[in-house]
Formats: sequence, structure tokens, C-alpha cells
Amino acid sequence: MIKLGDYNTLTLTRFTDHGAYMDGGEVGEILLPKAYVTRDMRPGTQVDVFVYLDQGERLVGTFETPLCRVGDFAMLRVAWVNEYGAFLHAASWPRPKWSATSSPPPPPATTEGSSWSASFSRAPPSASR
Repeated sequence: MIKLGDYNTLTLTRFTDHGAYMDGGEVGEILLPKAYVTRDMRPGTQVDVFVYLDQGERLVGTFETPLCRVGDFAMLRVAWVNEYGAFLHAASWPRPKWSATSSPPPPPATTEGSSWSASFSRAPPSASR
């Protein structure tokens, strides 16, 4: 079972122009983007990657170190706010990748660029992939 928002050891299965795909078991294939693929990687190679959802809600693996993982507390910058909550930068990349939302929606004073203390938890079983 994949641990979303945490590190996983996964096996590379195939390579495409977009990168390498890893065996995610019951959730299917997980992309390792081309930027992280090295020449020594082959199908069957095991890699330790952080698994997150990209902005299209696709499972992606990275070798980058996140600012926080599921179960952590962190002070994070607000990336954007909408009627569903505040989306927080939870990675060191220039744009938000793996995000969390507040519940209930944030107070009106929450704006892009402000900071929030956040706790990250796994989605309830009905919302899992």
C-alpha cells in the first residue's frame, strides 16, 4: 500500500518520454518525472521516493525533500485561497505541489503569502485512492 505524503520504496517498471513509471500496487503506476531519471536506472531498480499528488491529482514520486510529511506539524506559506480552504506550499519547489487544505475554510484574513501552522493527516478511507 502506498503511503501518500510520505516516503515509499518502489520498483521501476517502464520508461517513457515523460520519465519512469513505478509499480504502485493497487493504486497503479506512479510517475517519476524525467528530471529525476538517471542513466543507471533500469526496470526492476528500487528507488526511495516521496509520493505526492500533483496539481492534476496524479500520483508522482520525487527525490526532493518535502517541508513536511503526513503526521508532521509545520509553518507553511499560503499558496492560494478559495471556497474550499487554504492551499499551502508543502514542498520546496517554486510552485505548490503537494497541498493540504484547512477545514473549515480559512478566516477572511487568510491571504496568499500569509503563513499558517498546519498538521498533515491521511485522507479518510472513503477519500483514498
